[in-house]
Amino acid sequence: MNKLILLLILLSYQALATDEIQTRVESKFLTVVKDVEVERIVGNSQEFNECRDKNKFVKGETSGANLKLATECFKDKIANKNPATLKKLAEDLKLKDYGLIKSKSVNDITEYLTKKLHKSLTGVDLDAKNNAPQKWEDQKIVDQAVFVELYKNQLAKNALFEISRFCFENLRLKSGSTATDFTTYWYDSLFPNDPDKVLKTEDLSDVGGDQFFKLEKKTDLNDEKEVYSNLISGLTPGNKPIDSKLYTTFFSFCSAAIKPMCDTFKKNVKATPPIGANACLTFNKLESIRTTLRNTEKVAKQFDEMEDKGTFAIKMIKSPKIYQNGKGAGEESLDELTSVGSADILHNSKTENDKLQDLETKCKSDSSGNDCKQFLQIDDGLDRAMSDLEMDIELKRQIEVARVNKLNQTELKDYLKENRHFDLLEKLEKNELTETQIAAEIDKFYEARKEAEKQALQLKLGKRQVSEKIAGDDDNKKKLIEGNIKESKEERARLAQVVMFNNIITSQLEISKEVKGGPNQIMGRNVSGWNKEQAGLEKIQGIDSTIFEGIKTSAKEHGMKSKESIGDIGILDAILGVDTTKEKSH
Repeated sequence: MNKLILLLILLSYQALATDEIQTRVESKFLTVVKDVEVERIVGNSQEFNECRDKNKFVKGETSGANLKLATECFKDKIANKNPATLKKLAEDLKLKDYGLIKSKSVNDITEYLTKKLHKSLTGVDLDAKNNAPQKWEDQKIVDQAVFVELYKNQLAKNALFEISRFCFENLRLKSGSTATDFTTYWYDSLFPNDPDKVLKTEDLSDVGGDQFFKLEKKTDLNDEKEVYSNLISGLTPGNKPIDSKLYTTFFSFCSAAIKPMCDTFKKNVKATPPIGANACLTFNKLESIRTTLRNTEKVAKQFDEMEDKGTFAIKMIKSPKIYQNGKGAGEESLDELTSVGSADILHNSKTENDKLQDLETKCKSDSSGNDCKQFLQIDDGLDRAMSDLEMDIELKRQIEVARVNKLNQTELKDYLKENRHFDLLEKLEKNELTETQIAAEIDKFYEARKEAEKQALQLKLGKRQVSEKIAGDDDNKKKLIEGNIKESKEERARLAQVVMFNNIITSQLEISKEVKGGPNQIMGRNVSGWNKEQAGLEKIQGIDSTIFEGIKTSAKEHGMKSKESIGDIGILDAILGVDTTKEKSH
């Protein structure tokens, strides 16, 4: 958290105006969803590193012998540790957040928001030609506290996007359906004619697919109208208006299904297909976001208590121009700054698509260049990444189970609270689970995480990873590269469709504000994303926007009337659970 504070202060004092700060923003600051390769665990402990380094991945090794040896090594090293030492070990071996997503083009959102952020907060348009650097005294400045609120706002948007992406791309009916649009697929299941036919969690799968994403073969990916028409057809059939009631009901239903589906996966992590694995990945991501939100709120409180907020920067500038959270001339609010529409994604994809088209043409004649080879990996990279991932999480599991087994009941309750296992805590309080059974549940938790991450890693890296035998001759390699380049071009359209879905469905969510000493105050619905979506729609000629009339009307009638940020969302507590034992004690 100290790093976050330092980053925010640096950004606000230097006003984001130099190339150095611009680079820092683009590489380290706000993103909608981090699109990163699978990150390995940070192993700071001597025990962890010794066991892992002695049993590294060996090419061709498929028996898992190295994992077994590393596990036994680690067990021996932690066998006689006391609880305090085990806790320190566990803290040293924290898992990094995983940003496993289908589409690499989430970077498009990052780039788009970075430019908006830069222009709104500094007055400098990064796309403008002959954009001369501003002198320090002419720059626009931002109070540090604004960055904290901006960060909170973005985290909230991240969480909503993660939920929407899971619900749209992953959640499906086990019974299956041939419907190729979202409305037809879900309507009868959520609004059945038979009142006794209630859709349950056991009726669901989260293996997902591209069922709602179907581009016509001749679609020009640079033609916004053509692509947009295809994306809309995946949401609703023909020109049938979008039903806001369906979206509201579906979002509530899907959100409530994430945790129980993950719990089911934990009971049988080797099941085929791995139903619940994606739910667990989403659950872990949301838990990470909630923790970061809580920590960021503490930083915000510290800034509120500061007597000299931002005055250093103000004194350094002759005629300070201060960002006023959307109230200044031409400014967007924090809520608006962190919103993006599908048309923005499509528009910003044109340049990249042109580059990929040129590359595709080049690779058809000669695929030996490095720029072509990046679309086809012929080595053991996937096996190596899978081995590293499995070992890292397995060793983390060993330390956590050993730690839990050494705790007394009071310490165990504190552990469960600290790690937010509130469901297990409640069962311990009710004597439904013993201390030994709790340890077994923690073991299942990490086993489920390991299998879920392996599934996601296979999906992310598996498509471009082939053996020499499968790759075949040069002609076949060219075909594989061509297919992967085409897939990369379509990824941006796929992302745009999820953004569109997210903006529509989250516009039905009510935003409330905490009021000291009283009930939460309803601020209106979360319509900033939809407003961006609607603005983009209006710029694309020839799109039949009548299908969105219900959403438009709802947004106009129930949207937020102020420009306050939405730095926190209670929906996370509803999905992830809260400490009910604490609530009962009051």
